[in-house]
Amino acid sequence: MHAKRLGAIYTPDAVATWLMLEVEALGFVPEVVLDPAAGDGALLEAALEIFPMATLRAADVDPTAWSGLRAKGYVVGAKANDALGKSAWFDPRSHIATLVYSNPPWGADMGTNSRLDYRNRFELARGQFDTFDLFVEKTIRDLPDGGWAALFIPDSVLLPQHQATRQYVLENARIHKIVRLPEGTFPNASIGSVAIVLEKGAASPDFEVVCSRISRQEMKLYDTNPRKLFHCSASKSHRVRQSSWMSDIKANWIIDISKTERHVIEALRSAQKSTSELVWDRWFESGRGLELGKKSVHLVREFGLEKASEYVPVAVGEDLHRRSVNPSRFVSRFETGIRFKDEFSTDRRLLVRKTGIGIKAAVSSGIVTTQTIYHFRPNADAPEYALDFVAGFLASRVTVALQLAKSGEIEWRSHPYVTQKSIKEIPIRVPFSDSEEESLARRLAMISRHLHESPQDLELELESDVLVAQLLGGREELVDWAPKFLRAVTGCSYAQYLSNLTTPKALVA
Repeated sequence: MHAKRLGAIYTPDAVATWLMLEVEALGFVPEVVLDPAAGDGALLEAALEIFPMATLRAADVDPTAWSGLRAKGYVVGAKANDALGKSAWFDPRSHIATLVYSNPPWGADMGTNSRLDYRNRFELARGQFDTFDLFVEKTIRDLPDGGWAALFIPDSVLLPQHQATRQYVLENARIHKIVRLPEGTFPNASIGSVAIVLEKGAASPDFEVVCSRISRQEMKLYDTNPRKLFHCSASKSHRVRQSSWMSDIKANWIIDISKTERHVIEALRSAQKSTSELVWDRWFESGRGLELGKKSVHLVREFGLEKASEYVPVAVGEDLHRRSVNPSRFVSRFETGIRFKDEFSTDRRLLVRKTGIGIKAAVSSGIVTTQTIYHFRPNADAPEYALDFVAGFLASRVTVALQLAKSGEIEWRSHPYVTQKSIKEIPIRVPFSDSEEESLARRLAMISRHLHESPQDLELELESDVLVAQLLGGREELVDWAPKFLRAVTGCSYAQYLSNLTTPKALVA
């Protein structure tokens, strides 16, 4: 409990050694290695294994950990201290090859006084910041020019609320390598993580980041063998220009799109820069269903015929599929203790599943939903084709592949992947009246309605992909890219299903 309060996430020995092998392969040889949140010193021991001539320095806020570090002979301060304190870690004029190697605290408890103090001293202490955000900033700020850092941070850094942290790194450091690690890499940590190796200093326009991902299956195979982990990461790596991330308006680190797929990034960028409004802002009002879990006592699976008029069908998250919804439960209209909101409305609406990998959406009416399903109701500004158009756009393999590639969420984890905010960031633009885009949107809506009734029409599946690609700036190469990307998403049955629907080359030509 004490470690949890401090945000301590301990690093397995093999993983600690692996990241030092990555630093070595990148050509950096440190003379000094500092871990400002050293815990039991596992990272410093790994650093010494790979760089035996380095001087090791340590700090930790936990007095027990500090005593242990001092007993091991590491260079430590006179007492345990919070490394986020006001003193600098290094002399900024130093020419000594310096490395910060750390797994900084994630989600540590911060009292009101500490938060106020941090807000006065850190650019990233704004909004709902985490302790790791502050460690990232202080690491880069305190390193001398040309100093390096190797950090383990939670993959929540890739989420919208940590845009400022991503931007700070891009503007102040060169990212030499970034690797996504699976959930379960760190004991007792229920989220995925990112290993990042960076160098303080501005990146040139052509500077390239080496990107990679280690899957859960691969981590289980190699979690005791750092050199096999290293070869696994190297075999799956690709390079991306850091400038492409810097020019993204959300400063996204799009790790799973390689430089050979630059047209994908360009499609996202051009869609973001369009002057047309997004359909989410103009056409829809959003919400979510009943605040009930799928195992709630208020939901039943069957009832007597005499109560048929009393019960209405209820869809939970797992009932919502791509283009269809099949309710598995029922709720009484007269059930007490439930805030029904406007769930009994018979109007058509767009349903989007909150949990799972990828986007699953369908248009439906007369169905009550639970909180794991979002809904979007058309307002007075929405044309008659709006619901089916947007449903068809979301169901397209192009859209699903872009969403997975951008977010990097291609493995099942213990937290939901889709939020209303992330759905509303999908760049579906309002077509101008009587424009070519409106004709494309109407055609997509018609196809979406047809595929809802006849989901095995593979030619229409492909045409819907082509229409989405055209609406994203006419980049039909997306149609060829999407199934290839989905096919490479291992361990995800939904991605494999989508990739095998049909081969795109015939219709693109």
